[in-house]
Amino acid sequence: MLELVHDIQRFLGFANFYQWFIAHFTCIAKPLTSLVKLTEQFKKFELPEEAQQAFHKLMQVFTTARVLRHFNYHLPTRLETDASDFAIAGVLKQEHKGHWHPIAFYSQKMSSAEKNYEIHDKELLAVVACLTQWQHMLAGLLSQLVILMGHEALKYFKLQRCIMGWQARWAVLLADFDFVLQYQPGDKGGEPDTLT
Repeated sequence: MLELVHDIQRFLGFANFYQWFIAHFTCIAKPLTSLVKLTEQFKKFELPEEAQQAFHKLMQVFTTARVLRHFNYHLPTRLETDASDFAIAGVLKQEHKGHWHPIAFYSQKMSSAEKNYEIHDKELLAVVACLTQWQHMLAGLLSQLVILMGHEALKYFKLQRCIMGWQARWAVLLADFDFVLQYQPGDKGGEPDTLT
């Protein structure tokens, strides 16, 4: 059991190694990561209930994780992304025999500056972060990448003429990919919504 901040750090070090294989890792681990900020690493304390639940949930996920498939450049590929008030997330999937299978998961806490973005910029940040994370797979796709996202206004991002500075930098990065943005209503968001 976790009794010291040092124990939490060690457990999170182990868990972080596998975070790309765990859906909604950032949200699950948040109660534990917030405890790491305590300064006295070797002082015993009682783990709060929320942190205990996070620990048990992560242990459960480690023993029941979904099977991921290997990436195949020849299969149709889609990226599902979402953003919340404090995190961004994405799921890379490929279609195999009529079913969409997860290839990889991504989730990350937003910086304090990113938390101030408008919701459409948070959604675009999720897309940019996922494309950056999986650039080695997605830049050379043989078919067009479909990006499903939870904000309809971003469907028109490629057509905008007046954009902010960070959006211009993102546009340069996005130019390396052949993709189409599609709106996926929030109630159909599935895994990325759960990830954030």
